[in-house]
Amino acid sequence: APSSLNTTTSSLFTVKKTSSSSNRNAAAIVASMNGRTMEIFVPSNSSEDDDCEKENTILNSSIISSVFQKNKSKKKSSKKTGSNTRTISTKASEEEDDDKSNSSSKSNRNSKEENLLPAGIQKQTVLNFATNDFLGFASSTQVKEASLAALKKYGCGSCGPRGFYGTIDVHLELEAQIAQYVGTEQAILYSDGASAVSSTIAAFCKRGDLIIVDEGVYEPMVTGITLSRANVIWFKHNDMDDLRRILEMVQQKDKQLGRAPNDQRRFIVVEGLYKNSGTVCPLDQLVALKHEFKYRLILDESHSFGTLAPKGCLDLYQRRYMYDAEIVTIGLETTLGGIGGVTVGNEEVVDHQRLSGAGYCFSASSPPFTASAAMASLSLFQQEPDRTQQLQSNVIYFHQQFCKSSTLCSQESSSQLVRTSHDQSPLIHLELVATSQQDTATDSNNNTTTTDITTDPLELLQQIANFCLTQGGVAVLASPRYHRSSEAPPPALCLIMSSCHTKEDIDKLIAVLEEACQSVLAV
Repeated sequence: APSSLNTTTSSLFTVKKTSSSSNRNAAAIVASMNGRTMEIFVPSNSSEDDDCEKENTILNSSIISSVFQKNKSKKKSSKKTGSNTRTISTKASEEEDDDKSNSSSKSNRNSKEENLLPAGIQKQTVLNFATNDFLGFASSTQVKEASLAALKKYGCGSCGPRGFYGTIDVHLELEAQIAQYVGTEQAILYSDGASAVSSTIAAFCKRGDLIIVDEGVYEPMVTGITLSRANVIWFKHNDMDDLRRILEMVQQKDKQLGRAPNDQRRFIVVEGLYKNSGTVCPLDQLVALKHEFKYRLILDESHSFGTLAPKGCLDLYQRRYMYDAEIVTIGLETTLGGIGGVTVGNEEVVDHQRLSGAGYCFSASSPPFTASAAMASLSLFQQEPDRTQQLQSNVIYFHQQFCKSSTLCSQESSSQLVRTSHDQSPLIHLELVATSQQDTATDSNNNTTTTDITTDPLELLQQIANFCLTQGGVAVLASPRYHRSSEAPPPALCLIMSSCHTKEDIDKLIAVLEEACQSVLAV
């Protein structure tokens, strides 16, 4: 279910529970999100002594099964057994229940929800620094209303791929509105953000073509590159000197073979804001190289659109769509709080994908209400463009408070975290510097020996994230980072800023991080 409808989903994230005896896995299920906060289902304290080594799917299915069984038993009790007719007393009982339901308060409804939860599971409200709702549109009332209106008008599904009978008028309207907003001739809508990226790359890059790719791109781009079967050369992440070296090497090879540059289609593939590192592409330098060596640029703006600047990384560096970047993909699942993705460009770029984009031709089109949600978000964004500035203000405030923390930043501290993401990135990545602890032992002769114990940094970060969630009421992420190079960056704690966060929220985040690091990394 889309986050714009704020309905219960089966979104899961795993955290490590630590105890004096062993590490235990705990699962948290995201029930709903409301801008700066989220509601989650977690094991209650009373269940900590039980077997906590259960899979996330077990916790998920236990909640769903419990709610389903209780609702089912309620329906059975209201029916007369052995007959399709209902007695007068049953009707009266149902009418009485309806009246009570209509007159019940919000607190009563919440109480009933709690009663439906299985034993050992409780609902908890925490600060949300773990989802990509950068501008808070996923929980906007206007977006919800637009989604519900579309549901009533069109129903849920669209019944087929776009090229057959799955195109609805709202799909075309969304394409036109996004193209108009970014200033391109056309746009094409995909039902999934990841498939928008992978399908676009594979639609233009074929066997025999050349793709030069940044080593730090995220998984959907790697999938598209793999599907293309083109010749691939990787350059070091955000290293423009290494990119120039590769471009000159290809140029020299052309001279040796007597080959004209236009004999082979050639592309440079990058992200505006890199999902796996929070770094920003130096697009001004890259565009200069692209024009100098006459390459086409495929740029993914899924995480930079509306965050670094209202129209993304191209807007940040004052570059132009269609000229400085011929093919641009934009995910609707981050800034616009919807589902799906679009590719924008000139008429030729868009029309080519309507017959060659695998995700467009062979996947069912997005439900109409998700397109309506994205249009409502885009309309709100145009009315309130200062949301980007508010997001950037929150990012700056976090950096200021983080640098003031002697617990988190001091070089003398055993719990030092280092920020490796860009100054303007709302995807804040914190790497752990200290991953070793000392174990002191004394033998029978009172000789003391000290041994360094190296701990897996990912395990430590998972423990920090778990502490933040269970003890501090703050949801953050800890995960390994995908990287094509053998020298992959270490895992990081990822904090995701939103324009909905307040300074008080960020202050609490810093305080909880300090407490978590002191607890988990204490010598």
